Amino acid sequence: MLHLALTPDEACARKHSAELFRDGGKRALYSEDMAALTAAFDPLAIHRAYYNRCRSSDPLDRSLYVDLKTYLADDILVKVDRMSMAHGLEVRAPFLDHRVVEFIASLPSELKLRGRTTKVILREAMRNLLPPEVLSKPKHGFEAPINRWLRCELRDPVADILFSSPAEQRGLFNPRTVKQLWADHLDGTVNAGHRLWILLMLELWFQRFLDRPGNGAGR
Repeated sequence: MLHLALTPDEACARKHSAELFRDGGKRALYSEDMAALTAAFDPLAIHRAYYNRCRSSDPLDRSLYVDLKTYLADDILVKVDRMSMAHGLEVRAPFLDHRVVEFIASLPSELKLRGRTTKVILREAMRNLLPPEVLSKPKHGFEAPINRWLRCELRDPVADILFSSPAEQRGLFNPRTVKQLWADHLDGTVNAGHRLWILLMLELWFQRFLDRPGNGAGR
């Protein structure tokens, strides 16, 4: 619903940041120095660039092209590869055979999306092979239970990291905003798990790569 008033290219770009900090959230989160440093930076520029690079004029084709070049290649497949290989598993994605991808890309939009029904041609092809409850089941990914982790198992260690002296002294974020986001998540006012997780990963990166002796930490 947040994207209905946007142009197709802008909606496509912003859907990848739906669970992240939107413009208002960034203004409240950033310190004055951080806001000044990032004022000219467009985090969605790469999505807009791929959207405009697609040779098709169809907004759906262009959105799928953006997914293919960004989310699929740099996120989903990377996670699957790393986690499967960590456990000695070989994962295959037959629907990503280049011939299948090229064929699907050549099809008209009505065979891909019809109303709110996705994968139209695949559902039709599988109609006599799969039971109705499988064909009509909503898409569901393998999502880590971040919201629960932050409220339960990881609550104390995450709080120690997010609100440590080094984290606050970096001067990047407004501590009051981070603490309010944390409190709202813990009491269930909002599900801010992904936003808090991003802040956690950033702080862990700082600690690992910038805070080591001899690498100029604190400059």
